[in-house]
Amino acid sequence: MTFSNGRRARGVAAGVAAVLLAVLVPAGVANAQVGPGDCVGTEAQQIALLKADVTAWNICRASHPGNPTLADANLAGANLAHANLSYADLSRADLVGANLTEADLRRAFLPEAGLTGASLLRATLTDADLLGADLTHADLLRVSAAEVTLSDASLNYANLTEAYLDSAMMARTDLLGADLTRANLTDSFLYGANLVRANLTDASLRRANLTEADLTDANLSGTDLSGCSGNPVCTV
Repeated sequence: MTFSNGRRARGVAAGVAAVLLAVLVPAGVANAQVGPGDCVGTEAQQIALLKADVTAWNICRASHPGNPTLADANLAGANLAHANLSYADLSRADLVGANLTEADLRRAFLPEAGLTGASLLRATLTDADLLGADLTHADLLRVSAAEVTLSDASLNYANLTEAYLDSAMMARTDLLGADLTRANLTDSFLYGANLVRANLTDASLRRANLTEADLTDANLSGTDLSGCSGNPVCTV
């Protein structure tokens, strides 16, 4: 029987994932407790499994509750949609152009990670640490990121339309030209943030701390600034 190239490629990928899963989750240890850094095997094996098959990765994580250590990992351009990366250490990881649509990144550790042009549509970043990360031109449409840390991060020209950023820590964050249309930034900390030419149409900045934030030429049409502090744009 002759298969198309697409079907052959999918078959090869599935075979690779099956082999990796068999190696990383051997029979009889599915319910074993593992330490930090596991799911499971070496860091190289973890990365290989994650790249080969997100479903297999998620199954592995469900059976092994350790927190993956993927610091400095090269995941540029990887398809990680729906991946369970909660609590993972992805510090300084290269995720440039990666597809993280609807990925679970709750409490993930991503300081100084490279996420330029990455797709994080509807991803969960609740309480994640992205201190100093580069998210220039990233797509964070409808991201759920309450209490996320984005201080010193670059979100220049990022799409944050309808992003949920309640109580976010965004001190000195660069948001030059970012689209924050209908974003929820209630109770966020934006001390010294760069919001020059940012689009904040219909966004909520209620009770936000805007001390020393630069809102030059920002679009504040319909923006809720009630109770915000530290900036002339704030209403009483």
